[in-house]
Order: sequence, then structure tokens, then C-alpha cells
Amino acid sequence: GGDRNSAIGNCSSILGGRQYQSCQPFSAVVGGCLNLSNGCSSFVGGGFCNLICSGANCSFIGGGQCNVSCNNYSTISGGYCNLASGVGSIVSGGDRNSAIGNCSSILGGRQNQSCQPFSTVVGGCLNLSNGCSSFVGGGFCNLICSGADCSFIGAGQQNCNICSYSSIVGGSSNRNCGCWSTILGGCNNLNLRDCALIYGKNIENCGGINNVIFGVNNYTNNDPSVQGISILGGCGNRVTACLGVIVGGQNNCTSGVCGFVGGGFCNRSGNAVVVGGSC
Repeated sequence: GGDRNSAIGNCSSILGGRQYQSCQPFSAVVGGCLNLSNGCSSFVGGGFCNLICSGANCSFIGGGQCNVSCNNYSTISGGYCNLASGVGSIVSGGDRNSAIGNCSSILGGRQNQSCQPFSTVVGGCLNLSNGCSSFVGGGFCNLICSGADCSFIGAGQQNCNICSYSSIVGGSSNRNCGCWSTILGGCNNLNLRDCALIYGKNIENCGGINNVIFGVNNYTNNDPSVQGISILGGCGNRVTACLGVIVGGQNNCTSGVCGFVGGGFCNRSGNAVVVGGSC
């Protein structure tokens, strides 16, 4: 039925609607307007101006408007101007999302991209998952860079993972450049080393590996030998030698191996233990 529909492929079918084309064998269009099913065994349920490209065999578009499925086994459930161009890729809905990598997926949101195999974006806006098997949960303008495979960003905004197996749980404007490292949250944190754990604000981990830094404006020197350190809180604290610990306080510093400052203000520790107080 319908108006000006064309079932061209062998065993193809159009059930209704207007100006449909079902061009390949076993392809089907159920309804809507100006939909084209051009892959073998492909299916368009309805909507307006949806396209399954030539060669996109066994592909599916449920509905929506101006969606394009252009590789085998790709799926778009609905939404507006979504693209599924990887083999086995899925876009569940949303607006102008692009699942480009093979077996990549976008569940919703707006202007998100999953570009590498097995990469995923759940939702949000302007998020990019560009590492293999990487995941962005949501938020705004979060980025997993190319080569940052198996990386994770939960949410937040303007967070960036650069290395493999790295994680940013949330927050704002955090940058994680170390493998196997995690930024739990906060804002404007920078991690340059592997196996780090960071949470707070304006933290810089420029030292070695296996560092734990919490708090505000806490940092290590740009020295790879400064590793295994812990800054557990406070503000403006600094560790400049390996295995140093600052529990909290403000503007405290340890400069010796295994140095310790428990808290207080403006304390300095070489290889000694300072429990608290002020300088």
C-alpha cells in the first residue's frame, strides 16, 4: 500500500507509507516517508528520510529522521541524524551521534562519537570515545584519546584520558596522562605518571609512579624518582623525595626519603617525622 513506493529487490517488501524504496533482496520498509532500505536483508521500520546504504547487509533502522546505517549488521533504533558506520555498530537514539568503530555503541545523547572497535558512549553531549574498548558514561565534552585503549570516563565535563587503562570517574577539566592511573574527581587535576591515584583540585603529579595525592594545590616535583609518595589531604603540600608522606595541613614539605609530616602549617621534613604544629 501507500504512495509511490518501490519494492525493487527480489523478495523485498514495503507495507505502506510514501516514497519508499526497498532495493535489495529480502529488504523491507514498513512505513514512514522517503525511507530507503538498500542492504540485503535490511529493515527500516518507519520515520522520515532514513537510509540503509548499499552493502549494509542485515542492518536495521527502527524509526526517527535522517538516520544512516552504512555497514553490515549495524543498528539505529531511532533519533535524529545518527550514523552507524562500523560493522555491528549500534546507536540507540539521540541526536547526531556517530558509532564509527566496529562493534561500537552509543546509547543516546547528542553529538557523541565512538570511533574505535568496542568503544562506548552512554549519553551526554559532545563526548568522544576514541580508544579501543573505551567507555564514556556521560557528561559534556569528555575525551578519550586515540590509543587510550581500555580507558574510562564516568561523567563530568572537559575531562581527558590520554593513556591506556586510565580512568577519570568525574569532575571537571581533569587530565590523565598515566597508564593504570585514576582521577576520582575534582577539577583542574593533572597526572603525568603511571599507577597514580588523585582526587581534589589543582593537583599536579609530575613525579614518579605509584603516587597518591588528595587535597588542593598539592604537587610533586617533575622528577621520575619521586615515587611511592602519599599526600592524603590539605592544601599546598609538596613531596620532593620518594616514599614521603604528608597526611594533611597546609604548605608542608618533605624532602627526604621516607619523610613524614602529619599536619600543621609550613612544616619541613627531611628524613625526620613531623607530627604537626607550624614552622
